[in-house]
Amino acid sequence: MVDYTLSKKALDNLKLYKYASIDKSFISNHILRHYWNACTELFPLWIAPNLITLIGFSFVILSFLLSLIFTPNYDYKDPSWLFYFYAFSLWTYSTFDNVDGKQARRTGSSSPLGELFDHGCDALNCCFGAMVQASGLGLGYSWYSVSLLFITFTPFFFSTWETYHTGALYLGYINGPTEGLIMACVMLSMSGYFGKDLFFVSNVV
Repeated sequence: MVDYTLSKKALDNLKLYKYASIDKSFISNHILRHYWNACTELFPLWIAPNLITLIGFSFVILSFLLSLIFTPNYDYKDPSWLFYFYAFSLWTYSTFDNVDGKQARRTGSSSPLGELFDHGCDALNCCFGAMVQASGLGLGYSWYSVSLLFITFTPFFFSTWETYHTGALYLGYINGPTEGLIMACVMLSMSGYFGKDLFFVSNVV
């Protein structure tokens, strides 16, 4: 049998882990940073950062479950409010994902375990969020949906790999967690307002 438990050396190294990031995005540094700081102040100090992460991720899970109910074939069907909710959920997740780290520093509760939990939710969101996006754009069971899934989680994988070797998470001037997510929310909102013919329909192959 394969032993999946971490060695003592690995656990000791985990305690030494410190989060470091480089974000070159203009939108993050000059616009959204003020928004995230304001949102952080809305949370009381007794709320754990991991709970904020989990609440944000629950919105994406709820969107995914709704997509299974209303659009099981990942095509575009009414009600249109569903696609607005998709956009709201992704935006809420992004907001909470940025707030949790600030809450951790604000309360002095930063930890390697919290960072691991945060990135674990990010990894899951790459899959669930991509499926929600495919549903919202009416991509159907097609290579478009498969491509969207790869476009989402492949950069995340290599970014995590890079972080492992360099010790810092690097986000470029245009990156997925900021500009990519904004574009996804805008496209979902447009799909809800203009209808299925704006992007793709369910009969794509």
